[in-house]
Amino acid sequence: MQTNPKFSEIKQTLIPAFVIYYLTTVYVFLAVGIGFSYVPAHDLTYRSKKYDFLHCLAVWDGEWYARIVRDGYSFDPETHSNVAFFPAFPATASLLTTIFGLSPEFALVFVSQVFLLASFLFLGRYLQRFHPESQPLYVLLTLGLFPTSFYLRMAYTEAMFLFSIILFLYGLRSQWPLWGLALVAGFCTSIRMAGICAVALLLWEIWRRAKSKILFLRAAGWLIPLGCWGLLAYILFQAVYLNEPLAFMKAQIFWKERTTTSVFPLSTDELVTLRPLWSTYLPNDDCCWAKVAPQDYPLLNLRFTTPIFFVAALGCISLGAYKKWLSREEVLLSYLLILVPYVLQTPRMCMVSQARFAMIVFPVYLVIGRLLQKLPLWCGILFWTVSAGLLACYTALFINWYRFY
Repeated sequence: MQTNPKFSEIKQTLIPAFVIYYLTTVYVFLAVGIGFSYVPAHDLTYRSKKYDFLHCLAVWDGEWYARIVRDGYSFDPETHSNVAFFPAFPATASLLTTIFGLSPEFALVFVSQVFLLASFLFLGRYLQRFHPESQPLYVLLTLGLFPTSFYLRMAYTEAMFLFSIILFLYGLRSQWPLWGLALVAGFCTSIRMAGICAVALLLWEIWRRAKSKILFLRAAGWLIPLGCWGLLAYILFQAVYLNEPLAFMKAQIFWKERTTTSVFPLSTDELVTLRPLWSTYLPNDDCCWAKVAPQDYPLLNLRFTTPIFFVAALGCISLGAYKKWLSREEVLLSYLLILVPYVLQTPRMCMVSQARFAMIVFPVYLVIGRLLQKLPLWCGILFWTVSAGLLACYTALFINWYRFY
């Protein structure tokens, strides 16, 4: 009995992708267990009688998502409100709790794991089809052991968003029908605000395929609203049930690290001088990394390393563009996914979360993988070892309520 050559080719990619997903996830879970048992909690008031392994995976934003699953959305214009968190992730978990009676925390972590596994498998297929010159092992190992990739295993939107971005670029490069791309882009906008970057790329693709300006305007007239279906549905929900269609934007102002009441993007001066980056290292600045623990170990303080990860991600994308290792679509979407949150959020949040946002930009791992391919094997082993060490430390600190969010 002959085996379909195409199926065999796919299987050769899927099996290593699954193995790497499994081993790196088990590694992170071991770090959670060790961190829970041996690392002192940063703030014991966060620890409850029910605080166990599962609750370790649902701290910080995970707690907000669990409340949404448990109690639904609410909005208070005077304080923090869970409406600031987009609906796709908690809605999927809520469906599981309703059907199977799962706890909110378990449902959220389960959803993350499903989408993370799908991301590994689909990224393996993406590499096989569009980057046959890359070694999937190098790329997938880099993704699985990247220091901030612990978010992918937690009750966070990262895994779901990573999968949606891989799927969107796969469809874009495969020349899917525009309406299909619009549906995927709309799904991106239902996960987090950065999904609007996919809509921007969809507009560019509509322009590229249009044979005239009139046809472009006609197509964009219905495809762009379709590409925003997730965001528009959320706005409609807020208008109907919360009497405030833009409640999610108004709620954002209460999440801040700097003394500001502005929700506007970076000023021209801040943009030109790159102030959010270097202000992280100014002792008397609101954004100073040393204002949060651990102060004695800078490399284990995510506030300290976030600008480094951010600049490294931009550097990788720029190198990939220069070397033509990345396609135009990959470069454009990567820059948007890195820079849009930077411009919109750093005025009030400093560089907080920027390393987490940049971690989703999977073409970065393609470039790192290509670089490691050109170096002796021991360089790759050293890189993954150091990365794995930081990943374990970050995981242990995160689940103990150090300010990793």
